[in-house]
Amino acid sequence: MLSQTELKYVAKYATIGVGNTLLSFIIYYALLACSINPDASNAISYLVGIVNSFLWNKFWTFKTPAKNLWHEAAGFFLCAFVCWVAQWLVFRLCLWWTNAYWAYVVAFPVYPVLNYLLNRLFIFHPNKTN
Repeated sequence: MLSQTELKYVAKYATIGVGNTLLSFIIYYALLACSINPDASNAISYLVGIVNSFLWNKFWTFKTPAKNLWHEAAGFFLCAFVCWVAQWLVFRLCLWWTNAYWAYVVAFPVYPVLNYLLNRLFIFHPNKTN
């Protein structure tokens, strides 16, 4: 069972995740509508979502000290890259069976689940009280 503190983190992370999901989907589909290829659309939508996610998670979800900004940012973006690569691999596999729209929907959950676990365990340290 998760502690109340952990449940608070998960709830805030999920709230940010919903906003990022909407933002990423809007950007992805808008770029596709502008004839940007699916891989570039995917990468751009994730980059915008990653920056947004870092800022919200740093200052709202985990509320870690500002002095750790560059260290956390570097780790966060490294984790984001690892998560995006995992998502991208699933996305590319899905393109064998379906179109770019459905491949994005199917592959999308890979990123937030893996990202939460990596950030909670390695970037925004669990022993901090917020």
